[in-house]
Amino acid sequence: MQLNNKFINFRKEQGKIMKKVKDFFYVSIAATIIIAICGFSTVRAAVMYSNIGPGESYSTTMQVTAAGPQYYQGHSDVAELFIPVISGYLGFIEVAVLSGYNDSFQMDLWIAADNQGLPGQIIEAAKYTINGYAEGIQSVAFSGNTYLNAGTSYWVVMSASDGDWFWWYATDPPVPGRIGYKTTGNWGAFDYYAGSSLRVNSVPEPATMALLALGGLGLIRKKK
Repeated sequence: MQLNNKFINFRKEQGKIMKKVKDFFYVSIAATIIIAICGFSTVRAAVMYSNIGPGESYSTTMQVTAAGPQYYQGHSDVAELFIPVISGYLGFIEVAVLSGYNDSFQMDLWIAADNQGLPGQIIEAAKYTINGYAEGIQSVAFSGNTYLNAGTSYWVVMSASDGDWFWWYATDPPVPGRIGYKTTGNWGAFDYYAGSSLRVNSVPEPATMALLALGGLGLIRKKK
């Protein structure tokens, strides 16, 4: 009888140990999933807005010019209005530009709120260095902390550093857009049949994706 009780107690302890092993196994899987999601979140970006044509096409015959004050009398900034089709955190912006200098120069790029059809308050600013003569689509990274709402108007504003200039190429095939310009301190804007080429990309929300992964793991464990 005493032997049977010991055997029963042994089986109970064995069951507890196996349960702890299983719990550790599930937690390990969950941690691996979370790390993988967070590590690759920037790779799995979603397009919030794009007017760049098929095959990454854009016009090389139409453009607006951004120039520093040493190149142009009065700083010349340019902007393009866009409305995201999905909400999300801003990851990076792509623009088709031509740099006219062989040396490197800095391009400033901002996300701004809309102020009655004109660029308004700056939401986030980023800097991008173009090394030498460059023509094509350039990708400018942002912090990933700025949340943009679908259906809300925003502006992408670009500015060249002192003594530098670049062209911001238009869309091809043409996509109508609203173009902003500032040469004397005040913004102006006009609607044109071909806006400036632009693609705005979001990044996934790692915390949300991790919770979904944990929820899915919980369902798997419940089934077992």
